[in-house]
Amino acid sequence: MIPLLLLLAPAHAQEAPDDGAYDYHINQARLFIKKGWTADALRELEAAQAANAEGFQAFWLAAQLHYDQMDASAAWEAAERAAEVGEGDERSSAAQFRDFLKSTYGELTIEGPYEAAASILQLEPSGPILDPELKRWIDKVALTLRTRTLLPVTVTVPAGEYTVNGQPVSVVAGKERDVALGRDDLGAKGMAKLLVPRVEIGTGVGVMFSDRVPNLQPSIETQLGFTQPFGRMIFGAMIDYSLRSYQVDDGTAFNPRALGGGLRFGTELMVGGPLAFRPSIGYRFALVPGIPLACDDPDLDGAYSCGVPGDASSDASVYAVGRAHIPFGEVAIDWRRAGRTTATGFGVRAAVEQAFGSIPESSEATVIDSDDTITFTATDTAWTATGIRLLAELSLTL
Repeated sequence: MIPLLLLLAPAHAQEAPDDGAYDYHINQARLFIKKGWTADALRELEAAQAANAEGFQAFWLAAQLHYDQMDASAAWEAAERAAEVGEGDERSSAAQFRDFLKSTYGELTIEGPYEAAASILQLEPSGPILDPELKRWIDKVALTLRTRTLLPVTVTVPAGEYTVNGQPVSVVAGKERDVALGRDDLGAKGMAKLLVPRVEIGTGVGVMFSDRVPNLQPSIETQLGFTQPFGRMIFGAMIDYSLRSYQVDDGTAFNPRALGGGLRFGTELMVGGPLAFRPSIGYRFALVPGIPLACDDPDLDGAYSCGVPGDASSDASVYAVGRAHIPFGEVAIDWRRAGRTTATGFGVRAAVEQAFGSIPESSEATVIDSDDTITFTATDTAWTATGIRLLAELSLTL
């Protein structure tokens, strides 16, 4: 009869708690938590729960770890179980934590237009988030979705109004909500719909170099730009100013006429995390002071004839203001909080450019350290130079 009685006995009577195994798994979980091995700690806590289904610490620690992993749903389930098995202050703490989670967070399921759809997802709150802890939570969840994500996917976020790839959804605390994305909301097409006009302010260093203009020094560059998206493409315009200095016979000179402006055309590529990667090509026109000329006055009448500097002696050196057509290629990398398309961005812009310049055939030059002027005629007006520019940039949405 004993085997029959055992079969008819309640399950918990056959599975008495194994306190030794429970304590071992709890201790291992605590060790893994200290080392930051969250996945291993959760596995040890699951083993502890299997060894003792009434153990408070196994559920309480699991609730804390799930919360750190931004899984409020799993956290409140573990906290609820901890409140059921705990006693006294333990039960009170677990119940308060459970109530906080259920009154603050809700589940959001993002569904695709077809089975196994995948896309980078853009989760953004529709209004400002004042609580820094909730803002941190939203940012972390948004970053996890900025990698290519298989749909459907469920996340837990603070209750509030959101958009997912531009589609609005209201998340209610303690409830489940879903948002369905269409085909036009996925991939590059979906991200292109979210791009907004931006103003970009940059400053950095630029240099031009070639055998024809060896005297040009690195300059401080400033740039004010405007970017307007058109579908997947981005069109931009910019105004440049350079604090251009250059070597002269007696030292260093500065000319404030280094202005420029131009256009760029590119796209914003899909990358994970908070980075926006924008390659582009463009053209700008710029005034480049400091183009050296060696001049002679053959008739001693003050009318100088100037050409490319060489080894031969000359009566004077002239530094003309060149006009340059400058095609360029560049890459801009912006860091935006949680990868948001509408957020303020901080980043860098690197450009490689080729200047095709000229100087006036005839003009006047001011003598350094005096108010005297001379007239000159240039016999070789063309010049070229390769340029590199590196700017730190702030971008603002309009």
